[in-house]
Amino acid sequence: MKSSRPTFLLFTILISTLLFNSSCDSDCSDTKFDIQSITMSPKILNQVDLGDLEWDNSLELPVNNLAVEIRMNKVFSSIPDDDDCLPKYRINNKVKNIRLLSNQGFDAATPAGEDLFEISAFTFDARNFIEKADFLSGFVNDSNFNRYYFVLNRNPDLQGVHRMVMYMDFEDGTSIESNPIEVLITPIDTSPQPD
Repeated sequence: MKSSRPTFLLFTILISTLLFNSSCDSDCSDTKFDIQSITMSPKILNQVDLGDLEWDNSLELPVNNLAVEIRMNKVFSSIPDDDDCLPKYRINNKVKNIRLLSNQGFDAATPAGEDLFEISAFTFDARNFIEKADFLSGFVNDSNFNRYYFVLNRNPDLQGVHRMVMYMDFEDGTSIESNPIEVLITPIDTSPQPD
């Protein structure tokens, strides 16, 4: 008799979970949004609070100290009114590409005017980093988050002030651009250090 009670309880929990998940999946509608604008702000890479420290060109910090904040103004046009559903965020006008252009060449493989997002990684917490394609599909087009950061994954050839602008290209052929930022990018010193 004792063994039937745990079996019954386990069976009840299993059935309840299946009913809840199936009803939520079939009845939930998407939360739709549009991206109205984008802004960028250079920050000092800081794992405790990424957005806390403002970048200062006069410090001549190396490139691995730079984290640029991207803010997206997302306007929501439809929000499901069912409290039992987990929201699924979908963009109305899908972003098909993002680009980061600079007036300066970065290295031999990335001259001025080439997309710097190809040599970048994206994060929201300074611990988990993803590439451009995953950022586009999983975060820009399908999430309600509006603040991210990117870091540059390569060492530049030379020190220089880069005037950078981000472009977002939508499926319908329209584009928006961010504010320009001017960032002094300094190579990491890779010369051998004396003991």
